[in-house]
Amino acid sequence: MKFFKYLFGVGFVATLAALAFYFYVFQTKNIAIKSFDLYISTGAEYSVILDSLKHNGVLKDIRSFDLAARLMKYPTLVKPGKYHLTENLTNKELINMLRTGRQVPVKVIFNNISFFEELSKILSQNLESDSATFLFHFNTENTSKKYGFSKETFPLMFIPDTYEFYWNTSPEKFTQKMYDNYKKFWNEERVKKASKIGLSPEEVGILASIVESETKKADEMPVVAGLYLNRLRKNIPLQADPTVVYATQLEKGVRSKRVYFKDLTINSPYNTYLYKGLPPGPILFPSKTALLSVLDAKEHSFLYMCADPKRPGYHLFTSDYQEHLRNAARYRTWVNSLNIN
Repeated sequence: MKFFKYLFGVGFVATLAALAFYFYVFQTKNIAIKSFDLYISTGAEYSVILDSLKHNGVLKDIRSFDLAARLMKYPTLVKPGKYHLTENLTNKELINMLRTGRQVPVKVIFNNISFFEELSKILSQNLESDSATFLFHFNTENTSKKYGFSKETFPLMFIPDTYEFYWNTSPEKFTQKMYDNYKKFWNEERVKKASKIGLSPEEVGILASIVESETKKADEMPVVAGLYLNRLRKNIPLQADPTVVYATQLEKGVRSKRVYFKDLTINSPYNTYLYKGLPPGPILFPSKTALLSVLDAKEHSFLYMCADPKRPGYHLFTSDYQEHLRNAARYRTWVNSLNIN
C-alpha cells in the first residue's frame, strides 16, 4: 500500500511539474512593453527574429519564448510581414500569430503625384520593397503591356486613394490590386458615360489629369472639364498651362512655378499649345473626383479660363476671347506683383 501511495505521490508531483512547465512555457503573458510592431523580412531566419525581440526588449523571458517556439516548430514556419504585439499575449498566442502569418495591414495613401518615381518612394516608406525595386517593376515595358496599357497611359491604372496592404506585398501583387481597383471603378455604367461624351476610359483619365492640374476645387472641376470638352469638339487646341509645366519638367527635370511665353514653344507631345487634342498620357495620376468630373462635366459654352486673383484657386470663365485677354492681363499684373519666378 505504501508503494502505491509513493507512486501516486510521484505521479502527482510529476503532473504538477508538467503543468507548471506548460504554463511557464506556453501560457505566461510574456510581452514586456505595451505594444510593438515586429517586421519580419521575406526570407528571414528564426535567429534574426529572436535577436530583434531581444534587442528591443520585447519579451520578459526570452528563454521561455525560445523553448515554446521550438516545441511549436516555429523556426521552420517563419512568415514575413508586420505583426502587432500587445502586452496581453502569451507565448503560445504570439507564436500562433507569427507562424500562421496573422499580420496587420498597413495603410498606403498616395495622391497629387505625376511620376512613378514619386509613387515608388511612397510605397517604399510603407511596404517592404525599396523604391528602386518598385520603380524597375513599373518601368518594365512588359508590366504595362500585361494590363493593356502603353508606357504613357500606365499611370491611369493607379487611382489615388487610401489602400490597405500587407507590409510584404510585392510590386507584382501591388500592381495587380491596382488593376483590380481600376476595373472596379470602370464599371459598365461609367464606360457608357465615357462613350456618351465621345471618349474612351483612357481619354477620360488623361483629360481628368489636366482638369485636376488646373483646379483643386472639386466644385469647379466639372466646369473646367466642360470647357476642355468644348475645345476638343471644336478642334481647338486645349492650351492648358499644366501640360506645358509637365512638358518642361520632362525636358529639364525641374517643375516651374509659372509658365512663360518661351515655354509655349517646347516641342513635346504634351504641349497642348503646339499639338491639338489630348496628350499621349496623363500629366498626373487623376483622382476619382477628377475622373467623375469629366464623366459628369457641366454643359456650357465656355472656351477660355484664367485664374481669378480675387478668389485664389478658382477661375474666371468666358466664351469671349477679348474678355479672356482682359482677364489674363489682370492676372499677369497680379502675379508680377507677387514676384513669383
